Amino acid sequence: MKTIGIDFDNTIVIYDKLFYKLALEKELIPLEFPKNKIKIRNYLRSQNKDNEFTILQSEVYGNRILDADPAPNIYSSLNKIKDKYKLIIISHKTKYPYSGPSYDLHKAALNWLEKNNFISEKGLNFSIEDIFFKPSKQEKLKAINGSRCSYYIDDLPDILEFIDKKIKRILYSSSNSNFLSESYDFVLNDWKDLSEIIK
Repeated sequence: MKTIGIDFDNTIVIYDKLFYKLALEKELIPLEFPKNKIKIRNYLRSQNKDNEFTILQSEVYGNRILDADPAPNIYSSLNKIKDKYKLIIISHKTKYPYSGPSYDLHKAALNWLEKNNFISEKGLNFSIEDIFFKPSKQEKLKAINGSRCSYYIDDLPDILEFIDKKIKRILYSSSNSNFLSESYDFVLNDWKDLSEIIK
């Protein structure tokens, strides 16, 4: 059985709406601001509020993560292929935030996966033993390259660039961009199209 490795943050779980919601609660952005994590980050940095963004991020990834959304169509897409492929998660995630309250980010992520039926036997049935949160990008890459994955899906080209070329590298990008580069082999704009890539 072939294995598909998947990143977690911004690939399985999407935080844009939650970043907007919390930033609005904290009165860090105006009401009409775009619901986009990167734009919120850049705006706060331009206002010399880097620390506020770091704390916001720790809350999003920590005690508020259960309010975050799964990537559109991911559940139905993985449900179609779960009996044909072994599904694993390999993600860069520190145990605790760099600043702010000491939330256990690994436990929070597992709670999110459980709530959204990724771990449940009646759901996607991911095994806890096949979920790897690595504290650095270097350790993440080492885990991916040692995983014997046939495919690996990530939202970051600068991760895919350093993955063993024996692994088919899939860039998840919801921006509807089909721009290809040497850093990856396929672009996945919508999870519903995964079966077309791995066929």
